[in-house]
Amino acid sequence: MKKLSLILFCLSFILLNDNCFAQSSIDTLKAEKEPIGQHTIYAEGLGSAYWYSIGYDYTLKLKEKHKLSFNFGVSYFSGIFLAPQISYLYGKKHHLELGVGTAYLMDIIYPEYTGVWWLPFRIGYRYQRENGGFFFKIAYMPSFFFHLHNEEGYNSVIREFVPYWGGVAFGYTLKNKKK
Repeated sequence: MKKLSLILFCLSFILLNDNCFAQSSIDTLKAEKEPIGQHTIYAEGLGSAYWYSIGYDYTLKLKEKHKLSFNFGVSYFSGIFLAPQISYLYGKKHHLELGVGTAYLMDIIYPEYTGVWWLPFRIGYRYQRENGGFFFKIAYMPSFFFHLHNEEGYNSVIREFVPYWGGVAFGYTLKNKKK
């Protein structure tokens, strides 16, 4: 019984451990050479976080020309602006970018505004090479603003659509590390 349990333990360890096989398939070898994702640091004028922002972007490759981008910008304009966004990218190094995000302003100067929410949509162009380096994007960004207003005990929401907003960003994409 001890020998049987020892044999079963050894077999299960060998079968469950990926490093025990001498050969790999071609698909496995290709997957090992593919980068996991791209990290970018950028500065944006106008754009998702109002007048200016410093941002971080993580781009995940789905297929040859299809990617998802997750980014987060921070700025200061009468308070702290926090702006997460998600975008779909199509292209190799010249991308069509379609995205949506949200931004929240914690207003310090105007306390009667208990919060400003912003919903920007992004239609733009992005230059980002797969092996890293210079990063650039420009976009048309129609947006909805929601100002939560509280003055003398009266709460209201001011809604505004801004069809003429846009943004431009410059940054650096870090070199990819292989798996």
